Amino acid sequence: MGAIATFSSNPVNPGSTSNFTITGINTLGNYNIVVNGVSGAQNKTVNVTLSVANQTPAPSLSLPLNGATVVSVTPVLSWTAGVNAISYDLQVAYDVSFQDMVISTNINNNSYQPVTPLYGATTFYWRVRMTDNCGISPWSTERSFTTESCFYYKPTDTPLNISATGGQSVYSYLTIPDRGDITDLNITDLRGTILDVSDLKFSLFNPSNISDLFWNMPCDGRDIFPDFDIKFDDEAANSSWPCPPTNGLTYIPSSPLSTLDGYQMKGSWKLGIQNQGGSSDGVLVAWEIKNFVNNFCRLTVDHTRASGAGSLVEAINCALPGDTIRFASNIQNDTFFLGIQNLVINKSIFIECDINRNIHIMSSAASATLVCTTSTSGNGLKIKGVHIHSSNQGIGAIQNTGKLILDDVIMHKWPGSATATIMNTSGANTLLIGNCKVID
Repeated sequence: MGAIATFSSNPVNPGSTSNFTITGINTLGNYNIVVNGVSGAQNKTVNVTLSVANQTPAPSLSLPLNGATVVSVTPVLSWTAGVNAISYDLQVAYDVSFQDMVISTNINNNSYQPVTPLYGATTFYWRVRMTDNCGISPWSTERSFTTESCFYYKPTDTPLNISATGGQSVYSYLTIPDRGDITDLNITDLRGTILDVSDLKFSLFNPSNISDLFWNMPCDGRDIFPDFDIKFDDEAANSSWPCPPTNGLTYIPSSPLSTLDGYQMKGSWKLGIQNQGGSSDGVLVAWEIKNFVNNFCRLTVDHTRASGAGSLVEAINCALPGDTIRFASNIQNDTFFLGIQNLVINKSIFIECDINRNIHIMSSAASATLVCTTSTSGNGLKIKGVHIHSSNQGIGAIQNTGKLILDDVIMHKWPGSATATIMNTSGANTLLIGNCKVID
């Protein structure tokens, strides 16, 4: 085959090593090599197999399809298996440049399903590369998918004691700040401890005070069964939960949860537990609901990305007149960079923050970072407690053609010469209250 084999040292002194190099192999395949060593009267032969293969190819992504929408928040990501693959690197990110990473993991299989649900109503980007005996492949061509409008909510007041008084009800409260019309509701966690679960009635109340007795004295009359760990879904495969109901699986409820479909989810929910027997007290350890919705709007800004549910841009876009947009507690000392887009707001909403949280809004748009076009009548647009930076040397930070109220807002000049940091056009109304100022 024209191959040439050489040793870097030959003979090799005791305790030393020698590198074995083969050149001149131009055909893919497996080659049998016989290495013979002689030392005095000793003669030893070792058989070695050399495999020659192409450079490691990038995997081809299979599912979800590129640009797929309404994808599960726990999707199965799959790709073609490499013939000699050892492992795969998977990355899932919020951005196409894979700087804002959600998942970065190494696995042995050619599919992956996240355990922790992804953010609902959000676009994600993903890619895979493979490692085999020849090294690490290039990354696959990235794909994107957008998750379904599905969101999980749980209260902050658990664990909660369940009274031993017969007929007494206790309530756990859950406030949902997001708006959306419910199309399907599941109970994805319900756990607690009690001497006899058959004494209990479980009801879920929505913000309109519509209730559903979804679990009614389970295992009643069969025996005394302690504790509970269960989930409920109208579309579950099984309505016969075990007694005791502690396997953590999903079952059809006593009464359909669809009673709560079609209602607005924003507001105060409560889970009621009534102890009919009163034989002992207990503890509600945790509960959680999963809402599928239309017309979703997250009015709490909980990340600094420029798009997607939970972003400042999306909150402004989906807010209705009279809504208040607030920032989650984890948002502080953060900068919202909008890229070449800016905030054009034409509705009477309130963007509220505390200036001490040091939140900055920046843009590289050709027009002002924030443009207010609300009506000059009515409540207007109110902004409190943020820094707004000039996007250009023209009208850099704010341009108002309607009614604008600024409270504790710090505006930042464009570096160098600039036309204006804030401009109030003819007929517009700008009211400055609190500690508003323009700084370099």
